[in-house]
Amino acid sequence: MERIAQLARTSGDLRRKIWASLPLRLRFADFCTRLAVTTIDSFGSGMYSVFTDRGVADVPDPRGSLAKAFGKRAYMMLMSKFHDLQFVEDVMLNFLVRFLESGSRHLKPDMSLRDSENYVLRSLTNEALNAKRKKREVSDTYTSEGDEKRHELPIFDEDTAERQLKRMLPRIKSKLEAIHPDAPLYLKLSILDGYSDREILGDVEHGGSSLLTHPYGKQGKPLNEKVWNGVYKPQIFAVLKNNFGDAQRV
Repeated sequence: MERIAQLARTSGDLRRKIWASLPLRLRFADFCTRLAVTTIDSFGSGMYSVFTDRGVADVPDPRGSLAKAFGKRAYMMLMSKFHDLQFVEDVMLNFLVRFLESGSRHLKPDMSLRDSENYVLRSLTNEALNAKRKKREVSDTYTSEGDEKRHELPIFDEDTAERQLKRMLPRIKSKLEAIHPDAPLYLKLSILDGYSDREILGDVEHGGSSLLTHPYGKQGKPLNEKVWNGVYKPQIFAVLKNNFGDAQRV
Protein backbone atom coordinates (compact mmCIF):
# COMPACT_ATOMS: atom_id res chain seq x y z
CA MET A 1 0.00 0.00 0.00
CA GLU A 2 2.84 2.38 0.85
CA ARG A 3 4.37 1.67 -2.57
CA ILE A 4 1.08 2.57 -4.29
CA ALA A 5 0.80 5.76 -2.25
CA GLN A 6 4.37 6.73 -3.18
CA LEU A 7 3.66 6.16 -6.88
CA ALA A 8 0.54 8.31 -6.62
CA ARG A 9 2.51 11.14 -4.98
CA THR A 10 5.24 10.90 -7.63
CA SER A 11 2.66 10.94 -10.43
CA GLY A 12 0.98 14.00 -8.92
CA ASP A 13 4.30 15.84 -8.58
CA LEU A 14 5.20 15.08 -12.21
CA ARG A 15 1.78 16.20 -13.45
CA ARG A 16 2.09 19.51 -11.60
CA LYS A 17 5.61 20.11 -12.96
CA ILE A 18 4.36 19.58 -16.52
CA TRP A 19 1.36 21.83 -15.80
CA ALA A 20 3.62 24.61 -14.48
CA SER A 21 5.67 24.51 -17.70
CA LEU A 22 2.60 25.35 -19.84
CA PRO A 23 1.87 28.98 -20.80
CA LEU A 24 -0.50 30.56 -18.31
CA ARG A 25 -3.09 31.34 -21.00
CA LEU A 26 -3.35 27.60 -21.78
CA ARG A 27 -3.75 26.72 -18.12
CA PHE A 28 -6.47 29.34 -17.77
CA ALA A 29 -8.28 28.14 -20.91
CA ASP A 30 -8.15 24.52 -19.73
CA PHE A 31 -9.47 25.52 -16.31
CA CYS A 32 -12.42 27.44 -17.80
CA THR A 33 -13.21 24.53 -20.12
CA ARG A 34 -13.35 22.14 -17.17
CA LEU A 35 -15.64 24.55 -15.34
CA ALA A 36 -17.98 24.84 -18.34
CA VAL A 37 -18.35 21.06 -18.58
CA THR A 38 -20.06 21.07 -15.17
CA THR A 39 -22.79 23.53 -16.29
CA ILE A 40 -25.56 20.98 -16.99
CA ASP A 41 -25.13 18.97 -13.77
CA SER A 42 -24.59 22.15 -11.77
CA PHE A 43 -27.80 23.67 -13.11
CA GLY A 44 -29.91 20.74 -11.96
CA SER A 45 -28.28 20.41 -8.53
CA GLY A 46 -28.30 24.20 -8.05
CA MET A 47 -31.99 24.52 -8.88
CA TYR A 48 -32.91 21.62 -6.60
CA SER A 49 -30.89 23.25 -3.81
CA VAL A 50 -32.91 26.45 -4.27
CA PHE A 51 -36.13 24.41 -4.29
CA THR A 52 -35.11 22.85 -0.97
CA ASP A 53 -34.25 26.21 0.58
CA ARG A 54 -37.60 27.68 -0.51
CA GLY A 55 -39.58 24.80 0.97
CA VAL A 56 -40.76 23.18 -2.28
CA ALA A 57 -42.47 19.89 -1.52
CA ASP A 58 -40.81 16.48 -2.02
CA VAL A 59 -37.51 17.68 -3.53
CA PRO A 60 -35.10 14.78 -4.18
CA ASP A 61 -31.40 14.94 -3.29
CA PRO A 62 -29.86 17.93 -5.19
CA ARG A 63 -26.83 15.74 -5.85
CA GLY A 64 -28.84 12.83 -7.21
CA SER A 65 -29.79 11.60 -10.67
CA LEU A 66 -33.15 13.41 -10.82
CA ALA A 67 -31.46 16.77 -10.31
CA LYS A 68 -28.97 15.98 -13.09
CA ALA A 69 -31.83 14.87 -15.32
CA PHE A 70 -33.55 18.22 -14.79
CA GLY A 71 -30.35 20.03 -15.77
CA LYS A 72 -30.16 17.96 -18.95
CA ARG A 73 -33.85 18.64 -19.67
CA ALA A 74 -33.29 22.40 -19.39
CA TYR A 75 -30.20 22.16 -21.60
CA MET A 76 -31.95 20.14 -24.31
CA MET A 77 -34.92 22.53 -24.26
CA LEU A 78 -32.71 25.56 -24.92
CA MET A 79 -30.60 23.75 -27.52
CA SER A 80 -33.75 22.79 -29.44
CA LYS A 81 -34.74 26.46 -29.57
CA PHE A 82 -31.41 28.24 -30.10
CA HIS A 83 -28.94 25.65 -31.52
CA ASP A 84 -25.97 27.52 -30.00
CA LEU A 85 -23.95 25.61 -27.41
CA GLN A 86 -21.98 28.57 -26.04
CA PHE A 87 -25.05 30.80 -25.85
CA VAL A 88 -27.07 28.11 -24.05
CA GLU A 89 -24.31 27.45 -21.51
CA ASP A 90 -23.96 31.19 -20.82
CA VAL A 91 -27.71 31.62 -20.27
CA MET A 92 -27.90 28.59 -17.96
CA LEU A 93 -24.88 29.74 -15.97
CA ASN A 94 -26.12 33.32 -15.51
CA PHE A 95 -29.60 32.10 -14.58
CA LEU A 96 -28.17 29.61 -12.08
CA VAL A 97 -25.92 32.16 -10.39
CA ARG A 98 -28.81 34.63 -10.01
CA PHE A 99 -31.00 31.95 -8.43
CA LEU A 100 -28.25 30.76 -6.09
CA GLU A 101 -27.74 34.35 -4.93
CA SER A 102 -31.36 35.38 -4.42
CA GLY A 103 -33.72 32.47 -5.10
CA SER A 104 -37.13 33.60 -6.38
CA ARG A 105 -40.18 35.13 -4.77
CA HIS A 106 -42.32 33.00 -7.10
CA LEU A 107 -41.17 29.76 -5.44
CA LYS A 108 -43.51 29.24 -2.49
CA PRO A 109 -43.37 26.76 0.40
CA ASP A 110 -45.24 23.53 -0.40
CA MET A 111 -45.25 24.36 -4.12
CA SER A 112 -45.04 21.08 -6.04
CA LEU A 113 -41.78 19.98 -7.61
CA ARG A 114 -43.43 19.80 -11.04
CA ASP A 115 -44.77 23.36 -10.82
CA SER A 116 -41.38 24.59 -9.60
CA GLU A 117 -39.57 22.91 -12.49
CA ASN A 118 -42.04 24.31 -15.02
CA TYR A 119 -41.65 27.80 -13.56
CA VAL A 120 -37.84 27.57 -13.88
CA LEU A 121 -38.07 26.32 -17.47
CA ARG A 122 -40.42 29.18 -18.45
CA SER A 123 -38.19 31.74 -16.73
CA LEU A 124 -35.10 30.23 -18.34
CA THR A 125 -36.70 30.45 -21.80
CA ASN A 126 -37.64 34.10 -21.23
CA GLU A 127 -34.12 34.90 -20.06
CA ALA A 128 -32.66 33.24 -23.16
CA LEU A 129 -34.99 35.21 -25.44
CA ASN A 130 -34.01 38.48 -23.74
CA ALA A 131 -30.32 37.59 -23.97
CA LYS A 132 -30.67 36.77 -27.65
CA ARG A 133 -32.41 40.09 -28.29
CA LYS A 134 -29.68 42.04 -26.46
CA LYS A 135 -27.00 40.11 -28.32
CA ARG A 136 -28.65 41.03 -31.61
CA GLU A 137 -28.84 44.71 -30.61
CA VAL A 138 -25.14 44.75 -29.69
CA SER A 139 -24.26 43.03 -32.95
CA ASP A 140 -26.24 45.65 -34.89
CA THR A 141 -24.36 48.42 -33.08
CA TYR A 142 -20.97 46.95 -33.94
CA THR A 143 -21.84 46.51 -37.60
CA SER A 144 -23.48 49.89 -38.22
CA GLU A 145 -22.32 51.32 -41.53
CA GLY A 146 -19.42 53.74 -41.14
CA ASP A 147 -19.12 52.99 -37.43
CA GLU A 148 -16.87 49.92 -37.41
CA LYS A 149 -13.69 51.65 -36.26
CA ARG A 150 -15.22 53.39 -33.27
CA HIS A 151 -16.85 50.19 -32.02
CA GLU A 152 -14.05 47.75 -32.78
CA LEU A 153 -14.27 44.60 -30.67
CA PRO A 154 -11.23 44.06 -28.42
CA ILE A 155 -8.69 41.59 -29.78
CA PHE A 156 -7.12 39.13 -27.37
CA ASP A 157 -3.37 39.61 -27.36
CA GLU A 158 -1.84 36.23 -26.60
CA ASP A 159 1.60 37.75 -25.96
CA THR A 160 0.30 39.64 -22.92
CA ALA A 161 -2.15 37.00 -21.66
CA GLU A 162 -0.07 36.16 -18.61
CA ARG A 163 0.29 39.79 -17.57
CA GLN A 164 -3.42 40.40 -18.08
CA LEU A 165 -4.47 37.35 -16.12
CA LYS A 166 -2.19 38.14 -13.18
CA ARG A 167 -3.51 41.70 -13.17
CA MET A 168 -7.12 40.52 -13.25
CA LEU A 169 -6.97 38.05 -10.34
CA PRO A 170 -6.28 40.60 -7.56
CA ARG A 171 -9.05 42.83 -8.93
CA ILE A 172 -11.67 40.09 -8.57
CA LYS A 173 -10.44 38.79 -5.20
CA SER A 174 -13.31 40.38 -3.26
CA LYS A 175 -15.88 38.96 -5.69
CA LEU A 176 -14.36 35.51 -5.35
CA GLU A 177 -14.22 35.74 -1.54
CA ALA A 178 -17.92 36.64 -1.53
CA ILE A 179 -18.55 33.22 -3.12
CA HIS A 180 -16.27 31.37 -0.70
CA PRO A 181 -13.36 32.63 1.44
CA ASP A 182 -10.98 30.18 -0.23
CA ALA A 183 -12.11 30.77 -3.84
CA PRO A 184 -8.96 32.86 -4.66
CA LEU A 185 -6.77 30.14 -3.11
CA TYR A 186 -8.66 27.51 -5.11
CA LEU A 187 -7.90 29.38 -8.36
CA LYS A 188 -4.22 29.66 -7.47
CA LEU A 189 -3.93 25.97 -6.60
CA SER A 190 -5.88 24.92 -9.69
CA ILE A 191 -4.66 27.31 -12.41
CA LEU A 192 -1.13 28.14 -11.28
CA ASP A 193 -0.09 25.04 -9.36
CA GLY A 194 -2.04 22.34 -11.20
CA TYR A 195 -3.72 20.59 -8.28
CA SER A 196 -6.88 18.60 -9.01
CA ASP A 197 -10.15 19.33 -7.23
CA ARG A 198 -9.80 16.09 -5.30
CA GLU A 199 -6.34 17.10 -4.08
CA ILE A 200 -7.51 20.61 -3.17
CA LEU A 201 -10.70 19.65 -1.35
CA GLY A 202 -9.32 16.52 0.29
CA ASP A 203 -11.67 14.42 2.41
CA VAL A 204 -12.41 16.50 5.49
CA GLU A 205 -15.83 14.85 5.68
CA HIS A 206 -14.14 11.58 6.67
CA GLY A 207 -11.32 13.00 8.78
CA GLY A 208 -8.86 13.75 5.98
CA SER A 209 -7.00 16.97 5.24
CA SER A 210 -7.55 19.72 2.67
CA LEU A 211 -5.34 22.28 0.92
CA LEU A 212 -8.02 24.90 1.63
CA THR A 213 -7.80 26.94 4.83
CA HIS A 214 -11.59 26.88 5.27
CA PRO A 215 -12.84 23.60 3.71
CA TYR A 216 -16.46 24.12 4.78
CA GLY A 217 -19.63 25.28 3.07
CA LYS A 218 -22.04 28.03 4.08
CA GLN A 219 -23.78 25.81 6.63
CA GLY A 220 -20.53 24.69 8.22
CA LYS A 221 -20.54 21.27 6.57
CA PRO A 222 -17.27 19.89 5.12
CA LEU A 223 -16.92 20.50 1.39
CA ASN A 224 -16.79 17.66 -1.11
CA GLU A 225 -16.47 17.61 -4.90
CA LYS A 226 -20.23 17.36 -5.53
CA VAL A 227 -21.02 20.39 -3.39
CA TRP A 228 -18.09 22.36 -4.80
CA ASN A 229 -19.03 21.52 -8.39
CA GLY A 230 -22.73 22.15 -7.87
CA VAL A 231 -22.68 25.36 -5.83
CA TYR A 232 -19.33 27.15 -5.94
CA LYS A 233 -17.75 26.36 -9.30
CA PRO A 234 -20.57 27.89 -11.41
CA GLN A 235 -20.30 31.14 -9.46
CA ILE A 236 -16.49 31.20 -9.80
CA PHE A 237 -16.83 30.55 -13.53
CA ALA A 238 -19.33 33.42 -13.86
CA VAL A 239 -16.93 35.86 -12.17
CA LEU A 240 -14.07 34.78 -14.48
CA LYS A 241 -16.19 35.08 -17.62
CA ASN A 242 -17.58 38.48 -16.66
CA ASN A 243 -14.20 39.94 -15.75
CA PHE A 244 -11.69 38.38 -18.14
CA GLY A 245 -12.99 40.50 -21.00
CA ASP A 246 -12.18 43.61 -18.95
CA ALA A 247 -8.68 42.27 -18.33
CA GLN A 248 -8.15 41.98 -22.08
CA ARG A 249 -8.71 45.72 -22.48
CA VAL A 250 -6.26 46.75 -19.78
